Amino acid sequence: MVFGDFPADIAVNLAHCGLGVWGIMTYTSRRAARTYSRWLAVAAGFLALFALLPDAARAGIGPSAAFEAFWLHVVTVAAAAYFGWGRRRQTAAYERSARRAA
Repeated sequence: MVFGDFPADIAVNLAHCGLGVWGIMTYTSRRAARTYSRWLAVAAGFLALFALLPDAARAGIGPSAAFEAFWLHVVTVAAAAYFGWGRRRQTAAYERSARRAA
C-alpha cells in the first residue's frame, strides 16, 4: 500500500502513465525533450537504488521490488542519460544547419 489507502500497483501505473504523457508532450522542442530525459534519468536512478534495498528497509515505504525492476531502471537510466546529456555534437550541428536554412 502506498500512502496507506492506494494499492501500489495503481500508484505505480499512474506514475508511469504520467511520465509517458510528459514524454509525449516534450516532442515539440529539443530543450524540453532534453530536460525530460535528464529528469527521467535521475528519477529512474533513484528507483534502481530503491530496488536494491532489502525489504526491511522499505517497510512502510513501498512495495517489494523485484530484481528485474532494478535492471529495467538501469536500462532506462542509460537511455535517458544518453539523450539528456549525450549527443551534444550532433544536436549542435543540427541546430546550426537549421539556423542557416531559416
